Amino acid sequence: MPRSLRYAAAALIVLMAGCSSVDSRSASPTFTTLTRPDPDGANTTTTTAEPSDSPSSVQPTETADLSDVDGLIAAAGRTGLRIHTPTGDVVAELLTDRVVRQPTWSRSGEALVTTAIDPGTGLTAVGLIDSSSWSVETVPAARAYFFYSWNDGGDRIAALGPGRVGGTAVDFIDGFGGAAADSTISGVSMFVAWEPDGDDVVLHANDRLLLIDDFAAIEESTELGEPGIRFQAANWIPGTRSVVLARADGASTELIRQNVDTGEVSSLGELAGFAAVSMHPAGELAVVTHGAFGDPPTTTPDTVQAAYQASERTIELVDLGTGARTPILDEIGLWMEWDASGEQLLLATERQQQVVWHVYDDSGLREVYSGRPTPTFLQQYLPFADQYVESPRLWSPDGRAFVVTEELDGGGQAIAVDVETGATATIGRADIAFWGPAVSDP
Repeated sequence: MPRSLRYAAAALIVLMAGCSSVDSRSASPTFTTLTRPDPDGANTTTTTAEPSDSPSSVQPTETADLSDVDGLIAAAGRTGLRIHTPTGDVVAELLTDRVVRQPTWSRSGEALVTTAIDPGTGLTAVGLIDSSSWSVETVPAARAYFFYSWNDGGDRIAALGPGRVGGTAVDFIDGFGGAAADSTISGVSMFVAWEPDGDDVVLHANDRLLLIDDFAAIEESTELGEPGIRFQAANWIPGTRSVVLARADGASTELIRQNVDTGEVSSLGELAGFAAVSMHPAGELAVVTHGAFGDPPTTTPDTVQAAYQASERTIELVDLGTGARTPILDEIGLWMEWDASGEQLLLATERQQQVVWHVYDDSGLREVYSGRPTPTFLQQYLPFADQYVESPRLWSPDGRAFVVTEELDGGGQAIAVDVETGATATIGRADIAFWGPAVSDP
């Protein structure tokens, strides 16, 4: 089912109207040999920010005591990037003369990568930040990247941005912003899934599923078939050579497990309507949401459209060994993110043009917080949640809090939410904020 449905589904997402269309004539991605300049050249800029003792531009409202919660929060927006403690204190102020998007922590928390835009010239750079010193290196970007994903070793980044003739392109860059593959890949849609504890990547490129295991010969990537659904992220099962994703064949859609080496496919049961998946960090379970969500394409047969509209919304756990399912909630999950321990699941649903955040654990499901996210989060992050939640983005490393960005007081605010009490602490101005995955001692 096309991802464009995610933009037009719930009343909440009316703010997303106007998404541009892309050329969908080719089912195959395009491979182009890279000829970008060496980022070690004269255009490379390195700066160092001293840790700041100054308060946030918006004083935190500490109705929640998060002083002993782990990790740091990267809050980005129109006035740069700020690194905060969970109580809102500013650790570093970076790229303050740039518009900053996509602050993406490496999986160890030792580095961040961002997109930094010069508001005067519109020129785009990749910002690479060392979290031990808060030094920043900026290198010219091949395109205005709108998504980053680090491999486990922190030496290779999948960077997605606009293609030259529409659609999406993926470049693989190293931790210094240089080319880390021999080609760039372009198409209508690109979704990546890194091998946990490894360096292989499964790429869902247009209609094709590809295994990339040699970055010096990307055009020779292994074909894994056609899932029949564009705009969805595969989910690599930790400790295995298999991925989980939805596969469609005509009017039928199922959840499958596929071995990337042998191509062997096993079914994990039927799905109905829209579908998205998020993998448990231990690899024993996945959470899947599916059901009627927006309108099916007008080109589909009437019988398929009727079945789609009649499908019931659900969020459920799937045992990846047996296929057994445990229902959680009769809604579509807009964001489904496990904490690092796998003991808690953060779920977002829609209610009366607000996002409602729930936490599910061994004790059951509870509603923790609700609000109206920033337009940036609504338009650029929420529709692609199944790609973002490949690793914790909103959770604190210890699972005691999560961060959201809300539209408050005429602007975006990063807010930390205590999962036990629902109490909040205002962190500071931001259009988007992500919590660092590693335990930090600021």
